[in-house]
Amino acid sequence: MVTSDGTSRVRLIDPERRSVVWETRFAGNSNLPMFTPNGRSISVPFQEARDHHAIQVLDTVTGKGRLVARLPFNVAFRASWVDNDTAVIVNRQDTVSHIVLFDRFWSTEPAE
Repeated sequence: MVTSDGTSRVRLIDPERRSVVWETRFAGNSNLPMFTPNGRSISVPFQEARDHHAIQVLDTVTGKGRLVARLPFNVAFRASWVDNDTAVIVNRQDTVSHIVLFDRFWSTEPAE
């Protein structure tokens, strides 16, 4: 199970042992983390600055992350996985709600 405290912390929890496997902190508030269907990665939109979010993908085994996208807007909900775990859909927070698909945003830039 993965959880966010609504601020800067994301945790992977082992419900059988009732223990935290790993914990990752973000500079800004993180939104709802989302497992890939295969369970190998977790997408986490987080507030990188007041007026925009970024998306980091965490490895479920290690908790290590990599920054995969810097968005020119804020995300209103989670980054949901589609297309065999190769793309995410986010809800753009604006005066009107917009659904945005990111399918070619992978980067080799290491997480900070």
